[in-house]
Amino acid sequence: MLNPYRCATEHPFVLSIDPGGDAGQVQGWLESAPTVLFDESHLPRFGASGPTDGLQADLSLWWSIYTLDEENGAGFWFYGAPATEIAHVAGGGGVADARQLMYTTQSLGPVAVGDTLVAHHIPTDRYLAIRATALYGTEDRPMRGECAAIDARWRFAPRGTADLSRTP
Repeated sequence: MLNPYRCATEHPFVLSIDPGGDAGQVQGWLESAPTVLFDESHLPRFGASGPTDGLQADLSLWWSIYTLDEENGAGFWFYGAPATEIAHVAGGGGVADARQLMYTTQSLGPVAVGDTLVAHHIPTDRYLAIRATALYGTEDRPMRGECAAIDARWRFAPRGTADLSRTP
């Protein structure tokens, strides 16, 4: 289900791919919504909500809200699924060699809008940079946390490399 809490949002939940196929964006990605999965051809699709055990062939990402309160450092947590490790790069800069980053298989956060996250899919040795460009609530309280959304851009490293110097 793409919207399990039936959140009202002005932004549709949309995945789009840049013409080259190795970059794109997601808009209106609800906190309560499904995982975004990337297959071996870098094509995105929606998966089950939360961790996706058993989908080892797909690079898989999901997120949860930390806070929308800008005075307390609005941000979110990011998660990789089994077979995907993640690293946090403060700011929106690129990474020349993503192999040099410190990865975790746990959660990362809180992450601020504009920071770069790098996902490494271990079985296929692919690297993906993703950067949230917006974090916003879509409902008034009490559903504000469950109805938060992000807009984000992503870019894959060229095949066979860990070069993410071109930021998403």
